[in-house]
Amino acid sequence: MENCKKYLIKKGNHKASGLNFGLSISNRFRYKASFTKSCLYNFENDDKFDINKLCGVSTDLYHHNQSARIGWRSNGAGGIEILAYWYDDGVRYHEHLLHIDLEEEVGLEILCLDDKFYFTAKTLFDHVQHTVELNNKPCSVKYKLYPYFGGNQKAPNDISIFLKEI
Repeated sequence: MENCKKYLIKKGNHKASGLNFGLSISNRFRYKASFTKSCLYNFENDDKFDINKLCGVSTDLYHHNQSARIGWRSNGAGGIEILAYWYDDGVRYHEHLLHIDLEEEVGLEILCLDDKFYFTAKTLFDHVQHTVELNNKPCSVKYKLYPYFGGNQKAPNDISIFLKEI
């Protein structure tokens, strides 16, 4: 992908290296992403269902209270599962969006309007949308959320992800 940033999550870490923080007053967050072979892993326990975080936005001072993210995990078949992942009033939810192949470019969007989050994921051959109704209206000042590996497990190897804000 052209002009995209490579995020590296080192083995044994949760967060991508470098400074990953940004404030925003926008309601629309658009990205393009692709995943490398390094994103494949196989946990033999319930941790295989943990959702890694790719990108997103907190619409509250604390992202575990109200936020919208795009999540991902190795799908066990040599590809990546993309998920909508959000918190509403401190309760975590997720919804499957689509599966993609390694190196396949996926377009992603999170829209925060009124009392809803709108998630969109699209590839050359697939286009999925998911809408979430919230208990509270998102606040006007937001902070961006960047790649994070886990649940409770840390990266089993160096993880490289390409991500571009558009």
